Amino acid sequence: MVTKSAVIGIDIGASESYVAFVGKGIVDVVQNEVSKRATASIVSFTDRERLLGDAALAQMDAAIEHTPLSTTFQAGDD
Repeated sequence: MVTKSAVIGIDIGASESYVAFVGKGIVDVVQNEVSKRATASIVSFTDRERLLGDAALAQMDAAIEHTPLSTTFQAGDD
């Protein structure tokens, strides 16, 4: 039985995130829906959907009240 395998790495930063994989001896950084390798580390909510990355960044200007800010710094606060 031949098994194919790949290694996936995810870097979730405070402002940007990256996803990469190693397969067949090469490293490839995955591009997002707008063909960029860096994706904004942000999430926003509307009445109908959850927005991630650049879509959430665009929504933030229109409806800041639906966008959590600085959650990485608030995660350990009481």
